[in-house]
Amino acid sequence: MEKKYEGLSAVAKKVTVDDLGDYMLSVKNNKNGIFCYICGGNNWDLHRNPDDKEKPVILTFPIPDRDGVGVWSFYMMCTNCGGMHFINANKVATWWETKNK
Repeated sequence: MEKKYEGLSAVAKKVTVDDLGDYMLSVKNNKNGIFCYICGGNNWDLHRNPDDKEKPVILTFPIPDRDGVGVWSFYMMCTNCGGMHFINANKVATWWETKNK
């Protein structure tokens, strides 16, 4: 299973800001949008990688007691209050692979 995730990490690095926006629009929900859990707003900012403005920032959440291993996430920030939603990068990478076959 670890090899699959290594491959998805490489795919996650290919995801652009536009791809991440398309992924978020593709998510089916029954609330007519994605709302901030703090203020209820639904205007979001997708932050860009400072080294490649076409790519979103990827954050790593470390796994305790596993040096060098972590969970990758994209994030979006509420433009009203700064609340953040985290989206698992492997989920987006799997979507990206399916979309680009």
